[in-house]
Amino acid sequence: MTAAGDTFGRDVLERVWPTLFGDAPTLVERQAVQAVSRGEGGYGRAPYRLLSIPDGAVISTVSDSNNWGATQCGHGAPCGATCFEATDTSPNKKTPDNPKGYYNTCFNRHATPDDGCASYLKTLLVKRPSVREAVKTGDADAIAAAMHATHYFEGFGATVEERIANYAKAIESNASELAASLGEALEVRRGGGGVPSSPSSPEPTPSEPRPGGSAGPFSCSSGSEP
Repeated sequence: MTAAGDTFGRDVLERVWPTLFGDAPTLVERQAVQAVSRGEGGYGRAPYRLLSIPDGAVISTVSDSNNWGATQCGHGAPCGATCFEATDTSPNKKTPDNPKGYYNTCFNRHATPDDGCASYLKTLLVKRPSVREAVKTGDADAIAAAMHATHYFEGFGATVEERIANYAKAIESNASELAASLGEALEVRRGGGGVPSSPSSPEPTPSEPRPGGSAGPFSCSSGSEP
């Protein structure tokens, strides 16, 4: 992820947030929701790959989904015009023949970055008020725990505690890189982040898209509805 990619995400977030919540996000809110999207869907620019199961060979790639949070359509193929088929992972689908727990499903596709951001914010914060309250604290562990409890992600690890901890580490890492690339104080970290802060000025819009990677690099995310 480049600084231009993070600035792109910040610009869209600044534009969309007030249409849902009526005011500008605080810095801790900006960093937290960007950190999650940065890991899950790269602000809608991450490539989603359809893989052959179980060998993992790439069948096809979608890089223009505007899916900020690796959210799924809730059904399998055929996916329809507003969805696309790609591969996710689940600890519940691991078998000797499928050790990585691959499964193919339908992910949401949005017409514009703004549409994708709005859908992501509704799924993460509006439909999950406990996640929104955790986001306000800047505590990566609390955010991950609230997301797991409301079935946003399943995660990796032998226990639920390990899965939440691994996701919290990813939130903190992405928030740290984001803060560094945008030249701002880090307000999201494990064990307690910053306190809610005053809105800061919007960032300029970049022209460079997010580089390669894979959708949902945090952990196996369902983005399922509660």
